[in-house]
Amino acid sequence: GLTETVARVETIVSDRNDMGQIGGTVYYERVITFWARILSGERKGEQVKVVQTIDNLTGNGQLPVSEGDKLFI
Repeated sequence: GLTETVARVETIVSDRNDMGQIGGTVYYERVITFWARILSGERKGEQVKVVQTIDNLTGNGQLPVSEGDKLFI
């Protein structure tokens, strides 16, 4: 099943911007890949690689992660 846990962003691996088109609509996408340390739950202490995708079509109001941020994964 789906499990939610808290993690802390440790290292940003890459941060890239892309542009594309869907049915005549231009979209901009930011893809951030980072390592995070799990802080709670069964996998506490493990390091995992996470990808955050923000675009101008669905990501309104979503802030990009920064090192040290805590988040749910």
